Amino acid sequence: MESVSEKTSRWFSQFVEEELPKDVSGKVFVITGTTSGTGFIAARTAAQLGGEVVLLNRPSPRVDVMLTKLKEAVPQGKFITVECDLQDFDSVRKAAEEINPSTIKSFV
Repeated sequence: MESVSEKTSRWFSQFVEEELPKDVSGKVFVITGTTSGTGFIAARTAAQLGGEVVLLNRPSPRVDVMLTKLKEAVPQGKFITVECDLQDFDSVRKAAEEINPSTIKSFV
């Protein structure tokens, strides 16, 4: 059985590949929910195009697994993990304090 990430990646390029910029070097992307699905694909794609990726996720063992997969897929990728539970405003506030807003170009 295919995982959500495999299904998403199979269809992702069909719909948006021609719309993607060729290079996003120098840009920082803050992406939530990157342990699977669309968040994972968005993080991988941003890194493949040269962007630095801030990965916002709830504390979970899945974060380490996801980070390993991203580093294998994009060895030259720049990844920063930040704990952030979107259902807990204190967690969101703490995550926001860890991220320098002047460097952020896109939120996903």
